[in-house]
Amino acid sequence: MPSTEELEAIMADQTKILQRALYTRLLAKQEEGGYTVDFQDIDDTNIRLSRIDPHTLISKEDTCALLDVDAVVSGRVLLGKPWPCRSPIPAN
Repeated sequence: MPSTEELEAIMADQTKILQRALYTRLLAKQEEGGYTVDFQDIDDTNIRLSRIDPHTLISKEDTCALLDVDAVVSGRVLLGKPWPCRSPIPAN
């Protein structure tokens, strides 16, 4: 079982991977003419976010002010361990 520090490092890596994938997708869609807004570079975003304690909860309005943007894309991602393939889920 990974330690707390190892889990935090894994979560930080996964967060950056997801953030980069979403940013890449948004930019591709923007180039296709799908969006009429600009997206802040994620390196700029992360530098600005590093100025606050990562455990501090702030409102979306305060986040916009910190990032100097009009809006933010936010959400949660839940990752889980897949069900084992050897036994089916029992029917009720």
